[in-house]
Amino acid sequence: MDYIKWLNIDNWWKVVLWLGVSLCIISLLFDIDIVSTKHLLGLSIGLIIIGLSMFGAQVNCVKLMPELHGYAQGHITRHNTITRICLIVGVILTVLFLVLIILRLI
Repeated sequence: MDYIKWLNIDNWWKVVLWLGVSLCIISLLFDIDIVSTKHLLGLSIGLIIIGLSMFGAQVNCVKLMPELHGYAQGHITRHNTITRICLIVGVILTVLFLVLIILRLI
């Protein structure tokens, strides 16, 4: 039962990416009467774009730490122009289709 370790969910954007993939699969496989399939697919595409743009912005950073007498290594987020544009498009799609889903439920 190591499914959680296999998914490797340790950041918020990985949760968003897997949520988008699962919503995309659900919208393509099942006929849901409560929400529109088109709106659910649009929401999932927006979430996938957000997750992929954050994944693309991750860079490996090595920093000299003289007080620790060594180096510190880790991943940081540095956006370039393409990842910023993808993040903005993903947020716009997510908000737009989430509002459409909520308006249709009311």
